[in-house]
Amino acid sequence: MSFNSIYITIIIFTLLGCKSPNEKKKIEKVEASRTENINNYKKQ
Repeated sequence: MSFNSIYITIIIFTLLGCKSPNEKKKIEKVEASRTENINNYKKQ
């Protein structure tokens, strides 16, 4: 197992197991705006 995949796994677990619900909301908000940006970009 390479160092890279371990690092990515840690990041994913950090995102999934957020300490506070607020942090989770913040991440969801970022994800939502990101997908919105992608959709708007595709429309152009």
